[in-house]
Amino acid sequence: MVDEESYLAPPFIASILEGPARDWFDQSVVDGLQESYPKNLSQAGNIRSPWPLKRVIKEFEKRFVLQRAHRNAQAEWSRITMKTAKGKWRTVGEQALYIDQVGEKCYSTYPIKLKIKLIETIPGEISNKILEEMEIKSGEVEWSDVVALAIKYECT
Repeated sequence: MVDEESYLAPPFIASILEGPARDWFDQSVVDGLQESYPKNLSQAGNIRSPWPLKRVIKEFEKRFVLQRAHRNAQAEWSRITMKTAKGKWRTVGEQALYIDQVGEKCYSTYPIKLKIKLIETIPGEISNKILEEMEIKSGEVEWSDVVALAIKYECT
C-alpha cells in the first residue's frame, strides 16, 4: 500500500484524469513534484510530498467538482418522497428510477444508500414484504433485485 503522504501516491490519480483535469494535474501537481523530488529515488516513498493525496483531491474538487450542484443534489436526495413536485404520485418503478438518478448526482451515494432510500420512501406494506424476504443490509442484495421485488409487490 502506498502512503498517502509519499511522492508515489498522486500518480495513481493521473491515470484516471482526462481533459482539463489532467492538464491541471500535469501543470500543478507533476511540476510541483518534480521541483521537490528527492535526489535519492529509493526514498521517494518515505519522504513527505508537497502534494499529498488529500491535497490533490481537495484542490481537484475546488476546481472541477461543482459544489453548488453537489449541495443541490444532497438537498434533493433528502427530500425524496413518492410524491412529485407537481403533486402526482410515482409508481415504485418510477421512484426507483428517480432515486437512482438523484443518487448519481450525489458523488457519495453508495448502492446500500439507494436500497435504504427506496425502502424508506415506498409504501410501508411493500417495504415490510421486501424486508421479510431479503436481508437488505447485507449488501449482497443487488439494487435491481430490490427494485424488481418492490415492483412485484406493488402489482399484487
